[in-house]
Amino acid sequence: MPTRPHVERIAMPKEEFFRLSTDRENCLVDWEDGVAIKMTPAHSRHGLFILRLCNLMGNALSPDTKGQLWLEVFVDFGSKSYGADIAVLFTEHLDRHVNGRILGVPDLVVEVVSDDSAVRDRTDKFSGYWSFGVPWYWIGDPMGGSIEEYKHTADGYLRTASGTVDSPFASHALPGLIVDLSLLMKPGFP
Repeated sequence: MPTRPHVERIAMPKEEFFRLSTDRENCLVDWEDGVAIKMTPAHSRHGLFILRLCNLMGNALSPDTKGQLWLEVFVDFGSKSYGADIAVLFTEHLDRHVNGRILGVPDLVVEVVSDDSAVRDRTDKFSGYWSFGVPWYWIGDPMGGSIEEYKHTADGYLRTASGTVDSPFASHALPGLIVDLSLLMKPGFP
């Protein structure tokens, strides 16, 4: 089996990053302190996992009462801009969604790991989201069949929930949302 290319870092201004990132073929996913992060596209199971999770999360949210979610949206913190797999703004923070991006802190971010992003999602982005004060951070793993939920505390992120294909994920960030991971993991549609 061929190995996947490693993450590539390219020096560039933020304006150029945003201009080039609109073309999916450029594979630019994040920007940190003057450096764009480029990764190869993820496996189709990554996208299917995200799509199915979005549907479940969307059912737990309502634009009128709880908030809204975005799929594959840039979260711009100023010195860093992360391409989040899923980001949620609760109703009182919907004004942070400007010109197709979230400016500032979303209420919940979900990163779904792929072969290339697993280390980055669990280290760089994990500490980055915490340092900017993102209240809730989830890490989904379509290869391992798990979701972990972390709550922001003064000392770091505290894991508040987790689920596997054998044990449902019950969110604290979105009360009432219970995810059967075996359904997210099955091949094909729906």
